[in-house]
Amino acid sequence: MNEVDHAAIEIGIIVAGPLDAVDREAVDSAVADAEARLRADLPRFDWRLTMVRRDEWTSSTSVEPTDLARQAREERDEQGWDFALVLTAADLISHYKPFSLAVICSSLDVAIVSTSRVDPQATAPDTADDERVRQIQTRVVRLMMHSMGHWLGLTHHADPVNAMHDIASVEELSSGFEFTPEQIEAMQEALTLIADQRLEERADARRASLAMFYLLAAWENRDEVFDAVAQAKPWEFPTRLSRLTTAAVSTVLVLMMTAETWDMAMSQSWLSAGCLFGFSIVSTTAYVAVRQQLFLRRNGRRITEQIVTSNISATAIVATGMFVMFVLLLVLAIAAGLLLFPDDVVQGWAASIERPIRMEHYGLLAATVSSLGILIGALGASFEQQHHFRHVVFVDEEV
Repeated sequence: MNEVDHAAIEIGIIVAGPLDAVDREAVDSAVADAEARLRADLPRFDWRLTMVRRDEWTSSTSVEPTDLARQAREERDEQGWDFALVLTAADLISHYKPFSLAVICSSLDVAIVSTSRVDPQATAPDTADDERVRQIQTRVVRLMMHSMGHWLGLTHHADPVNAMHDIASVEELSSGFEFTPEQIEAMQEALTLIADQRLEERADARRASLAMFYLLAAWENRDEVFDAVAQAKPWEFPTRLSRLTTAAVSTVLVLMMTAETWDMAMSQSWLSAGCLFGFSIVSTTAYVAVRQQLFLRRNGRRITEQIVTSNISATAIVATGMFVMFVLLLVLAIAAGLLLFPDDVVQGWAASIERPIRMEHYGLLAATVSSLGILIGALGASFEQQHHFRHVVFVDEEV
């Protein structure tokens, strides 16, 4: 038995908003069932599930998942939990699907599960209370275990009775489920890393400056950051963030219709174009992250490894999304320059360029206008609704 065996894994179960008697009984049973399953499937760890009630978090019938996620992150950080799972009777507002049963935010170590649509009374009003309790419990347990599987790095599985099957309907939640031996082994490896001593608890890290603490946290949690970026899918920014795309593409098209742009851009060196690109990525990432309030803070206390990892993940997600937008604009600018503008027009506009105009000049033009495009695009991104932008950045999956 090695030193991480029976290490404590602390999970906070937060009941957000009021529950009726049936939901309360079902949730209590679901948490007890989930704890029993975790102890049976992953006995090497000391599972500690703590339930707290936060009726004041929401009183409406529907709620933005990222609002609950940020509150849960603060509670998780305050209590020192490894993971926070929110249970609520409010309907979760979906940004990608007609409705959502659960939302997973791996970069925040948070998941939210709603009982609103898993209650059989939603489709069969005459369902007896005992049957409601049984079905809500069964369905909530599966959503909880599915969410925790994603938190521990598992991907979807094709088998309908697997805990990680991609859930398409409420009815699928009523069947039995299990993890494969390979999935259990993968979860054990992830939990072993989670059970390690936290960075802020180490003497060397406590003495480190803020910048050094960020560097240490970034290096030790690099795999988690890469996973957060992959799960957030920032390459979908151009389709998910319409204001960003509209502002950036419009800027490129307007600039390419101006003769001065061609002359100026084609006269640049690759060094200056590269510096402009670097400046545009760094400045737009910082501006968007601050404007959309993506960074997490800890009031009055030393910053923690979890907060740093979340902040680095958010920065990496936005930077990757901006880079993807830059590449899209680069391809658009080169294609438009070669296909839409005759050589005679180009030579007339780029009057200060020595003949002949080569592909290198088109590359400089495209790099320059694309860098300016994402700078203006960042202004468009700042007008995206905060809930939607946070959803795009923080939410890995809507179940």
